[in-house]
Amino acid sequence: MKKIVKQTKKPFNKTFLLVTFLVISGLIFFSFLQAWNVEAQLNNVSAISLFFAESYDLLRYPLHALLNPFIDLTQGSGVFLYFLFLILNAALYAVVIERTYNLMLIKRRR
Repeated sequence: MKKIVKQTKKPFNKTFLLVTFLVISGLIFFSFLQAWNVEAQLNNVSAISLFFAESYDLLRYPLHALLNPFIDLTQGSGVFLYFLFLILNAALYAVVIERTYNLMLIKRRR
């Protein structure tokens, strides 16, 4: 006998996931550039540039905090890992945001 199981979870919304990933990636890239700009010129920094530069410290977590010993920026592989971890952070944030959005939709339907 087959039981009919009501699906309570929606599968991944691929479009929302892709858009979220692109927005988060763009935000991480822009904040990386602003952090680089703030380091280069310590005076004449606007408040918006400083805000995005400081938000870079938040956006590069959790992978950079956990896997920092593996990043050696003096060699090419360390630079590759640095940017790979940034992309993986963006993917992680996109999945968390998409799942949270999906959970809110399921709770709203009940």
